[in-house]
Amino acid sequence: EASDLAGEVDFGAGKGRDLGGRGHRISWPPVLSTAASRNIERAGDNLPGVMSLELKRPLAFFDLETTGTDPLRDKIVEIAVVRIDPGGGREAATRRLHPERPIPAEATAVHGIRDEDVANAPTFRQSARSLLDVFKDADLAGFNVRRFDVPLLDREFRDCALDLALSSRRIVD
Repeated sequence: EASDLAGEVDFGAGKGRDLGGRGHRISWPPVLSTAASRNIERAGDNLPGVMSLELKRPLAFFDLETTGTDPLRDKIVEIAVVRIDPGGGREAATRRLHPERPIPAEATAVHGIRDEDVANAPTFRQSARSLLDVFKDADLAGFNVRRFDVPLLDREFRDCALDLALSSRRIVD
């Protein structure tokens, strides 16, 4: 289920549908506007220190789409992960998951994922071990992950008697 990062990686934007700015969509490698390119050219030698990461261990950027906003009770309906290894290797995966409950209309309004979209998808429990492998030895990164995504992901793993081992990971938020 991993794919090369060439092209677009969908971070919950509804598989390419325009949802009015909701969700996150990136292109790899990043596409820069002409103005941004000119600004980078002017940045000169200071740019490499700003734009490069010198990783000592893998870094997994991830985003969740869920049944709601409560990390203690809600369930994951989609997870997108981009894992970058210190040697430069990249792995990307987006996986839909059946939440074992109806997806509220309010959640569908945010991410565009409906019950019928996940009707035949595996549950988190069925995918948990392979998902944990994607996060193996990696620090975690993403937007607002410390407050919402990490606690919810950790709870989902604990519900399956698996350990995300948060005490051994750095979190970049």
